[in-house]
Amino acid sequence: MSDTWSALEREYSPSSMVDSLEVLEAEYRTMSEAVRGKISPTTLQFGSSADEVLDLFVPPRANTGILHVFLHGGYWQALSKDDASFPAQWFNARGDSYAAVNYTLAPHASLEAIVEQCRDAVAWLFLNADQLGFAPGRIILSGSSAGAHLAAMVAITDWESRGVAGNPVKGVVLLSGVYELSPLLSTYINDAVRLTLESALELSPLLLVQDRQISTPAILAWGEHETDTFKRESRAMAAALARSGAEVTELEIAGRNHFDLVHDLADPSTGLGREVLEKERKWTDGSTD
Repeated sequence: MSDTWSALEREYSPSSMVDSLEVLEAEYRTMSEAVRGKISPTTLQFGSSADEVLDLFVPPRANTGILHVFLHGGYWQALSKDDASFPAQWFNARGDSYAAVNYTLAPHASLEAIVEQCRDAVAWLFLNADQLGFAPGRIILSGSSAGAHLAAMVAITDWESRGVAGNPVKGVVLLSGVYELSPLLSTYINDAVRLTLESALELSPLLLVQDRQISTPAILAWGEHETDTFKRESRAMAAALARSGAEVTELEIAGRNHFDLVHDLADPSTGLGREVLEKERKWTDGSTD
């Protein structure tokens, strides 16, 4: 942790709450490599650039038709789909398909472009579902940290204006996200992301849901060992979604921090994993097309 960080930067730096970010991120990679060694994904191109790819894990049997789409974190400037394979083992074990989405990292892409890539990925999966082995009406979206921000932006998309009939996303799971971006403008985080005040406001889902009707149900979860700011962001986003009409579940997960919370996403032996399993079945019940 840098001694030169401001108080604001510490609050927006989840690594300030853990001993070693490097160890935790290495664990993502190691676990993901192990899963890919057992379950071979299909890597698919959903856009025109080399970065616009995803790894799709389809269960060999007992297919529920549900697809769980995951957007990785890394403050929009680190990590990749290759660090996000590990939940596939749990989802496939219960008959769900799983997709880990890749996107171009800042500063090589603006945050506006990254959001568009994630929207394109979900739309592409929705439109090609029948050929890929899952039901187009049974897509669940999740993200962790910056990925939760991206998932929130995708979940509130005006799909009709993009030529997509209906809402592809049946429910969203947001883990320890950042939903109001203007405080990041004066932090080191913005060195690569290069937000302006205008773009920060336009890309803040907490602000965008105000005075809108949102029907997509959501789980918002965060770890016990998070900064106060990250906890406040999640609670504020949950309240805003609830005011907009969405069904919202809030969970603070005991013993977890910003980085290891995602390990519980699909693990049915954990409180978060059980909640996700219960809600995804509820959200997709009877929806097969």
